[in-house]
Amino acid sequence: MANSAQNLRLELDIGDIARDIDSLLAVAKPSDGLLRVVATRGGRRIVLIEPLPVPPAALTLGYMTFAPVRVLDRH
Repeated sequence: MANSAQNLRLELDIGDIARDIDSLLAVAKPSDGLLRVVATRGGRRIVLIEPLPVPPAALTLGYMTFAPVRVLDRH
């Protein structure tokens, strides 16, 4: 996240985000879930826990050829 922010010229204090995550996990009930971390260009930080999504009853797999766009290379 720190590398991506730097490459996007987004000011980011990774220490503040780590403290936000620690604070959230300190008060959260032990459970399975997803940790979502959002940092905005305006300096806002959002850290929250979301429930795990319900897996589908069945999956269908396919394949495709991926041709990446070079504009956001390494992000």
